[in-house]
Amino acid sequence: MSDRRIDIRFAGLGGQGVVTAGALLGAAASLEGWKAAGSTTYGSQARGGTAYADVALSKEAIDFPHLEQADYLVVMSQESYDEYAKVVRPGGVILFDAFHVTPKTIDRVPQHGVAATRSAMDRFGNGQAANIVMLGALAALSGLVGFETLRETIRKEGNARFVESNLAALDIGIGLADGLKGETP
Repeated sequence: MSDRRIDIRFAGLGGQGVVTAGALLGAAASLEGWKAAGSTTYGSQARGGTAYADVALSKEAIDFPHLEQADYLVVMSQESYDEYAKVVRPGGVILFDAFHVTPKTIDRVPQHGVAATRSAMDRFGNGQAANIVMLGALAALSGLVGFETLRETIRKEGNARFVESNLAALDIGIGLADGLKGETP
């Protein structure tokens, strides 16, 4: 694990749960000894407008919580992909929801399609937990936080009505990441 600051952006449309995914990652990382800071931005609409959550992780104090270049971009809509893929640093990684995003080739940036919405629809009958599927895939691919720490965070910090489905969605994402290593468009 790197000692340098690691920046992650979760991006999508309002209502896709990117802010929730970012908050859960930050809380889990804090439990594992990371300093975590975050910021969020919503479009002019609460639902349907673009939204993102930035999470900065470091072993040192974080004095500027805003992202300038992403080490990881977790993106759930085409609009957000088109807007934010350019902020990924060379050598960074893009995880995109393969149901909503058609990627473009970007030099020196590996990209991985995650069947997040499709898997959530198949398992739960709707795509509501796709954000947590993406969080599980990120955790498995990056190694930033442990799976049990994420589970504990979902139990403590998550909406009580969705704890069981979110735990199942996390496991789906972790499983999907196994097939992603080394895959690029």
